[in-house]
Amino acid sequence: MDSSIEWLLAELKKNGKSRRWLAEKLFLSPRTIDKWVEKGSFPAGKRARIEKLIKEEQNNETSHNVPTQVVLEFSPEQYAVVKAEAERRGLTVEEWAREVLQSLANVTVRVRA
Repeated sequence: MDSSIEWLLAELKKNGKSRRWLAEKLFLSPRTIDKWVEKGSFPAGKRARIEKLIKEEQNNETSHNVPTQVVLEFSPEQYAVVKAEAERRGLTVEEWAREVLQSLANVTVRVRA
């Protein structure tokens, strides 16, 4: 099987996923993914796992056919804090918000009666 970085980058782009997303899913640092890109290849043994992750993500997205739009309103002061945090992580404000909302979607809340 081809483990070229071109395939990987094309798959990420086609599926709207970032290198950071891949790093998190593979429990690797974003720098590791960056090194793969610099080197022009990734470990051949990772291809099957990457294909599985992308397929699972596609299945998750198609099972949620209802489009959702979330609007976050910030005061100028709040926006400055959010923007600084996003930049510290190397993200845009929109990417930061998406990550925060995704992490909240994975939280289970139980209310005691």
